[in-house]
Amino acid sequence: MTMSQQANDTSRNPGWTSTALSQLSSVVRGASPRPAGDPKYFNGDFIPWLTVAALTNIPESKTIVFETAGKLTEAGAQFSRTLTPGTVIIANSGATLGVAKILGIRCCANDGIAALLDLCSDVDARYIVYQINSQTDRLRTVVATGNGQPNLNTGLIGAIEIDLPCKDEQSAIADALTDADALIDSLEQLLAKKRQIKQGAMQELLTGKRRLPGFDGAWSFEELRNLVQTPVTDGPHTTPVFVDSGVPFLSVNNLVGNRIDLTDLRFITREDDQIFAKKCKPQRGDVLLGKAASVGKVAIVEEDFDFNIWSPIALIRAGSSVVSKFLYYQLQSRSVLTQIAVLTNSSSQGNIGMGDIEKLQITVPCVDEQSAIAQVLSDMDADIAAVDDRLTKARAMKQAMAQVLLTGRVRLV
Repeated sequence: MTMSQQANDTSRNPGWTSTALSQLSSVVRGASPRPAGDPKYFNGDFIPWLTVAALTNIPESKTIVFETAGKLTEAGAQFSRTLTPGTVIIANSGATLGVAKILGIRCCANDGIAALLDLCSDVDARYIVYQINSQTDRLRTVVATGNGQPNLNTGLIGAIEIDLPCKDEQSAIADALTDADALIDSLEQLLAKKRQIKQGAMQELLTGKRRLPGFDGAWSFEELRNLVQTPVTDGPHTTPVFVDSGVPFLSVNNLVGNRIDLTDLRFITREDDQIFAKKCKPQRGDVLLGKAASVGKVAIVEEDFDFNIWSPIALIRAGSSVVSKFLYYQLQSRSVLTQIAVLTNSSSQGNIGMGDIEKLQITVPCVDEQSAIAQVLSDMDADIAAVDDRLTKARAMKQAMAQVLLTGRVRLV
């Protein structure tokens, strides 16, 4: 949609106008002392130093910048641009190109950041931020394209059209979206906390440092080869003929977040599957381990599901002396991941072979304690998944709200 089309569309909203940022503010660019890294200018303690790289560490749900990674010296500040709290900033290059925030601190900004100075009193800065961020994808794919690294100069930023209702409605919209962001931020923090707690529990429970009630027996170190029902194997090392539908054929990209991800599937014929099944055919309870490309990714087959795997994935089938879910968690433990890293680094191909996988040292208690540990960690995973689902829904709701509120399709005033 062109800017003129946007202006025509907003005419259907009484009292709304379409206005370029250059008419609402003075668009300026930050500045960086040269040479970069000179101790005369950098790593000082005079004033916070905001770079476009630092913006990548700020979640989308946080629209206000309260801290920076470093500071400039007083001499460095002389060669930069000092910005005040309340200033709207926009990343004009890098991974966060087109992302807007509001400064909560006085700081200097580098030349990867643009700022809107002297913002018109008839606009709410928060509303401007949400409007700009609703156009981030377009700014990256259409406006900032060209030779070399994409970049938004002050002219391109000044030409960004903003759909404006009256200030009261701007503030009402900004309040609604700020509340949505606050919910997202709280869920992100809760999710991070629960994941951290689970990591701590894994470190204690999978090493025997903390024992569950009713268990006090000795643990043993076992090579994985002594714990499996069949030798560790993998899928075919040839490239099959892929078809539009058939038997799902998983590669390492389908191991995501310690789960099997079926969103990007390829398929093989039933005939090829029958041939490959002579070497490898996953079944419920099998553990899958990435052994090439993304070494160390892990997942467990939790349901009966007809599929097969390619050679970047190893198939591990637990024997009677180990619970498959316990083994699945052990393969995510710090101890085993360290072993995998060492064995991978010793390979000229950057892979880990089946023989090395079978050499992995696994600490194991009795089967009953394994089951109890696996249940505790599974419950934690279920709790984490529930929060993650709430977060996904909150993000989708906020996106839907933004789409209708920032275009006037739903009015709050």
